[in-house]
Amino acid sequence: MARLIDKRTNEVLEISRIVTSIGRAADNDVCVAGDLISRQHAIIININGTFHIEDLSSRNGTKINDTALTPNTLVPIYSGNEIWFGRTAYYFVADTFKRSAPAIDCDTVNLSAKRLMATIA
Repeated sequence: MARLIDKRTNEVLEISRIVTSIGRAADNDVCVAGDLISRQHAIIININGTFHIEDLSSRNGTKINDTALTPNTLVPIYSGNEIWFGRTAYYFVADTFKRSAPAIDCDTVNLSAKRLMATIA
């Protein structure tokens, strides 16, 4: 789960789908008001717990921390990033985290024991 928090009003917009569409049109998952917001402005995608954003060739663009995105290119985003849709700024906050499995070498097993008896069938 992730959220966009409007920098000016503190309104919270939930990002709860794997692919979340953002724009002015009512058929988006997240509707954002503003005359500089395109009807289909951007998407946020959750790929295995890592979030990415893609500008959908919007008229007034999308920025992350004052860096304009290249349209139709996925870019990773992280908690604390400032995301701009046109002239509207949001903070991105993600609640997910990645779990990494411990490294195990499956080819080598070392045992150390005294008086160990093992039966292998």
